[in-house]
Amino acid sequence: MNRYLFPYHKSIHAKLVRTILIPLLVISAVVIVAVPLVITLAANTDNYRHNQQAVQSLERRLEYYTDGLDSLAQSRDTVRFVRSGEGRSRVFEELYRYRNGRLPAVSFQLSSLDGAHRAEESRQVSPYQSEEDVLLCWKLRDARGPVAHVVAETSVWSQGRGPILVLAAPVRSGGEQVGVLSFLFTRDNLEQYVPDVNHGTVITNQNGHVVYTGGISLTYPYNKFAPQQVAGSICRYGGQYFILHQSPLGDTGLWVHSVAPFDYLLPVVYTEIALTAAFITLIALMLHRVSFQATKVVMAPFDSVFSALQQYGEGGTLSRIPVDEQDELYPYLSQFNNILDEIDLLLEKNKELLVQTKSAEMRVLHSQFNPHFMFNMLDTIKYAIYDDPDQAYEMIISLSKMLRYTLDTSQEILVPLAQNLAYIEDYLRLRKARLGEQFEYKIEIPQEAMDCQVPKLIMQPIIENSISHGYTGESTLVLEVSAAVRKGVLTIVTKDNGRGIPPAQLRELRARLKGLVYDPEHIGMVNTQKRIQLHYGPEYGVKVTSQEGRGTTVRLTMRAQKAGEGYV
Repeated sequence: MNRYLFPYHKSIHAKLVRTILIPLLVISAVVIVAVPLVITLAANTDNYRHNQQAVQSLERRLEYYTDGLDSLAQSRDTVRFVRSGEGRSRVFEELYRYRNGRLPAVSFQLSSLDGAHRAEESRQVSPYQSEEDVLLCWKLRDARGPVAHVVAETSVWSQGRGPILVLAAPVRSGGEQVGVLSFLFTRDNLEQYVPDVNHGTVITNQNGHVVYTGGISLTYPYNKFAPQQVAGSICRYGGQYFILHQSPLGDTGLWVHSVAPFDYLLPVVYTEIALTAAFITLIALMLHRVSFQATKVVMAPFDSVFSALQQYGEGGTLSRIPVDEQDELYPYLSQFNNILDEIDLLLEKNKELLVQTKSAEMRVLHSQFNPHFMFNMLDTIKYAIYDDPDQAYEMIISLSKMLRYTLDTSQEILVPLAQNLAYIEDYLRLRKARLGEQFEYKIEIPQEAMDCQVPKLIMQPIIENSISHGYTGESTLVLEVSAAVRKGVLTIVTKDNGRGIPPAQLRELRARLKGLVYDPEHIGMVNTQKRIQLHYGPEYGVKVTSQEGRGTTVRLTMRAQKAGEGYV
C-alpha cells in the first residue's frame, strides 16, 4: 500500500527533508572547519599579545634606568671617585638614590678602567668577571650613551644569580673615558616583569643561547633554543608542537620568545568533530520520520481541495466549487470562487491598474531596506549595553525611530525634507556610534528647503553608499550634506573624502543611470534615479562626480514643491 495519500505528499516530504537537512549539513561542515581555526586563531592572538606585553614590560623597565644614566655617570661626585677614590660615601648615596627610585632594584657597579677604585653592590649577583670588564670597557670607549651589554654565559655558570644584561655608561673626564658605571639585571630582576601565565617565556641572545626561561618546562641542548617552524606561528620543538612568537628586546641583542603549547588544542578539536557528526546523524534520522508525519498533518486540510480541483480540471469548464460554511476549508474554497467572479472585473480594471502602476512601483522601490545595517547596529548595541548603557539606550531609540519611519506605510510617498533629514540624522548617529572617531559628518540644510516635498528615504541609499564604499579604515571619513533651492529646483549634495570611484566603475555607473534599467542587484543610485524621475520627470535625477583616492560627490535634483502642489 502506498504510504502517501497523494503523489505530491512524497514530493513535499522530500523537499522538506532537503530544505532542512542540506543547510544543516552545510552549517555542520562550516562548524567542523571553523572551530579549529577559531581556536587556533584565538590561541595565536593570545600568545602574540603575551609576547608584546612581555617585550613592552621589559623595555619599560630598562628605560627606567637609561633615563638619567648619562647624567649620573658624568656627575661631579662620580668622576671624582673614579679618578681619586674620594667621596665614596657620597657616590654610594647618589647611586642608591638613583637605584631605589626605579623598579626593579638591581645591583650596580662603578669602577675605574684599571679597577683601582670600585663602588659596587653585589648582594644579588656574582662579581663581574675581569674579561667581561675588559670587553665592556672596550665597547664603551666610543659610546655616546648607555650601552646594553648582554652577558649570556653567566646564566649558566651562576645558575641564575649572575647578570643576564648589563646596562652601562662611560665615565669621562676631560673627554677621556676613565671608568664605567653599570647596572646588572639578573633572572630574578626580569622574572617579575614577564607575564608567564599559561605561557612559556624564553629569552636568548642574538646567537640563540638561552639566558632566561619561565613558564612551561623545556630542555635546551647545548643551552640553545632552536625551534623548527611548521606552518605560520606553529613550531615543533623537543617532539612537541607550540605556538611561537618572538620579538627583539630593544637594542640589547636579546630576543623574547613566547611559547604556548599547541597539543592541548587537539583533543578539543577531535571532540568537537565527533559531537558534530553524532548530532548530524541523530538529526537526520529524526528528521526523516518527523517530516513524514508533518507532511500528512499539514496537507490533510488541503487534500479535499486538491481532489475538487482535479475533478474540475477533468471537466474542462470553469465552475464554482460547492462549499459548506461549516467546512474548515470554507475560506479557501470561497476565495477560489471569488477569484472566478473577479476575473471579469480585473479585465475592466486593467486601464486603472496601468495608471496606478507608476505609484505602486515607487512604493516598492522606497520600501527596500538594507538588512546588513540592521545586523551591524544590533551587534554594536549588544556591546554598548555593557560598555555604555546610556549610549546603547540612545542607539535603540534612534534605531526604533528609523524602523518606525521606514516601515510606516500610512505616510505619503512624498514627505517634507525635514522628515527625511530627521531619519538621516538618526542613521548618521548610529554609524558614528559604530565607527567612532574615524567618522565625522556635517549637515547644512537651509530653512527654505525643509518644507520641500521629496520622496521618502530618498537620501538614505546615497549616504549609505558614501559610508560603505568611501570608508577605508585608514583615515577619518568626513561626510557633508547640504541643500539649496534655486529657480524652482531643489538640489541635495552629499560629499565625502573617501576612497572615490575608479574611472572604469564610474563610467559603468553613469551608463546604468542613463539607461534607467532597474537592477535588483544594485538598488542604490539606480533606485534613487528611477524614483526621482518617476516623480518629477527625466530632466531630474542623480549626478555623480568622483576622483579616486579623493572622494565622491552625489547631486540629487528635484522640483522644489511644497505640500499640496502635487507631483509629476
